[in-house]
Amino acid sequence: MKIQSSAASYMPQQTLTAQRANAQDSFKGALASAEATQANNNASPAKRADLTNMTPMQMREWLNEQIRTGKMTLDESTPFVGMTIGAETNNSPVNYLQKIKGGIEAAIWRGNAESKAMWEMALEIAER
Repeated sequence: MKIQSSAASYMPQQTLTAQRANAQDSFKGALASAEATQANNNASPAKRADLTNMTPMQMREWLNEQIRTGKMTLDESTPFVGMTIGAETNNSPVNYLQKIKGGIEAAIWRGNAESKAMWEMALEIAER
């Protein structure tokens, strides 16, 4: 009798092991599919933003897209957000690239290495 109970408990264990293997294979397939999709997205030509002629609203939209897609962190977005604050009433095109370069120059003039590094990071992002 003990042999039967042992065999009976072994059968569900085999089924459970097979189910786990199927789930792992399914997860691996989904992961591979997601990686392939991401590679295709990265390979597709990206619409490049013109930071030399952009309204504050366009800047916000670009900024949100960069954060949403993981191309920029919230910390990296700080200088860009700062440039759009208070510009809601003026929707004229702005040369944000020049503003970033001005931020670097001002940080150098003040001798503020931390601010200079932040603006240089913003310039690097803007030039991507």
